[in-house]
Order: sequence, then C-alpha cells, then structure tokens
Amino acid sequence: MAKKAVKKKAPTKKKAPAKKKAPAKKKAPAKKKAPAKKKISAKKKAAAEKKKIALAKKKAATEKKKAALANKKAVAAEKKKAAAEKKKAAAEKKKTAAEKKKAAAEKKKLEAARKKAEAVRKKAETAAKKKAEAQKKKEEEAKFPPIPVRPKLRKSLVLTNFEKKQKQKLLDLRDSLVDAMAGVAKDNLRSDADGGDSSAFGMHQADAGSDAYDRDFALNLLSQEQDALHEIEEALKRIDYGTYGICEISKKKIINARLEATPFARFTVECQAQIEREGGYRGGRRLPDRGISGLMDDASGVENL
Repeated sequence: MAKKAVKKKAPTKKKAPAKKKAPAKKKAPAKKKAPAKKKISAKKKAAAEKKKIALAKKKAATEKKKAALANKKAVAAEKKKAAAEKKKAAAEKKKTAAEKKKAAAEKKKLEAARKKAEAVRKKAETAAKKKAEAQKKKEEEAKFPPIPVRPKLRKSLVLTNFEKKQKQKLLDLRDSLVDAMAGVAKDNLRSDADGGDSSAFGMHQADAGSDAYDRDFALNLLSQEQDALHEIEEALKRIDYGTYGICEISKKKIINARLEATPFARFTVECQAQIEREGGYRGGRRLPDRGISGLMDDASGVENL
C-alpha cells in the first residue's frame, strides 16, 4: 500500500505541466500599444513636416535672399555698367571737346598765320608802293631841284660891308615897291570911281575899253610887284640866316655883279636860265621878271645879269 502510496505520490511530478503557464506570454499582444509609436511617428512626421516646411521656408528665404542679392548685384552691375557707360560717354565727350579745341586752336593758328602772312604781304606791298612813290618823287625832284631847307639863324649878326650895302639897297627897293604899289592901287581906285560917274552920263565905248585895258595892266603890274616884294623879303631873311649870295640849287656863290644888279637873286645865271627853260616856276610861285627894270635901274644903275 505504501508502494501504492508512494507511487501515488509520483504523480506529483505532474506538476511540471505547470509550465503551461507560459501562455501567459500571450500578454505580448499588449504590444498592440505600438500605435502609440504611430502617434509618435505622426508627431515626428508632423515635426519633420514642420521642419521640412521651416527648411523650405528657410530655403525659400535663402533663395529670396539669394535672389535679392543677385538682383542687388545685377542692379549694382547695371548701375556700374551705366556709370561706366556714362564715364565712357563723358570721356568721349571730353575727347571730342579736346579734339574740337585742338581743331579750333589749329584753325586759330592757321588764321593767325594767314593774318600774319597777309600783314607781311600788305606791309611789303605798302613798302614797295612807298618805295615806288619815293622813287617817282625822287625822279620828279631830279627834274626840278628841291628848294633848300632854310638853316637856323646865324649866331653872329655882324654883316660884311657888302651885305650891309645889299641890305640897305633891298630896304630901299622894298620901300620904293610899296610906294609904287600904293600909287597904282590908288590910281586904279580913282579910275574905278571916275568910270562909275561917267557911266551914268554914257561914256564912249572906246574910252571904256581903254580904261579896262589900263585897269588890267595895273593889276598885272601889281601882281609882278607883289612877287618882287616877296623875293625882296626872302633876300632879307637870307641875309639874317647867313645864306645870302649862295645859289639855292648849285650851292655855288653868286657873283657880286649879279647881286648888285638884282639884290634878291637866289640863283646863279646858269641855274636861273635852267629854271626859266623849265617854266619859270619854283616852289609854287612864278619868279619875277629879271628886270623890274624901272626900279632896279633907279636903285643900282647896273645892267641886270
């Protein structure tokens, strides 16, 4: 029995099946809580999406910034290019202005050279013209010797005996001429007055013609005496200047005999003859006739030379 009892106890080993408790592992399905991971994953995904959006935004901002920078750079480049173009245009303008200025300077230089050449040409023409005129004048003066320039008044007023004698003769001759001219003028005036009175009573035509002839003769005589008076005054001046008795053309001494005959003679006999051949004019005045015979004969008694 006891064996039976012991044997009966053996079945206690059957407790091994207690291992069947393993099914408790079925609790594993609790892993179904994994959807929480899904939750976490969704959050993560949302965060990732958010991050992605932020990244996209950041990228967009970066792109925008990059685009703005590129745009700024492009604008700056355009501005720089425009400034460079402006600078280039200014340089071109400056270059053109410089070329214009240079061309103007060249033109001015050429104009100055032309004016200078023109002035030189005109000066040469004027000089040639003056030279030609001077030559012509010289040639004309060669035909008619020039009137000598009157020298200064001589320092010494002491006259030679001959000069004193000639001066007194010239003074006497001047007084005689003045008196004669006054007489002729007086007679002429009286004749005019008488002619005026007689015309009222009807003067005869022949008498009227005779009076006109006498009047013309008197005027002609007055004219000659006026020329002689001028020559006498010039002779007196020549005595004061110390050139009396010197020919104004040949510079030779006039012989005393000629001066005694014609105290106012300015030329030698040869030069006087030459002047008379050329027309008897010198210095714009006709030389008086060699005689002034009546007065000269009375004054000197020497035949005119």
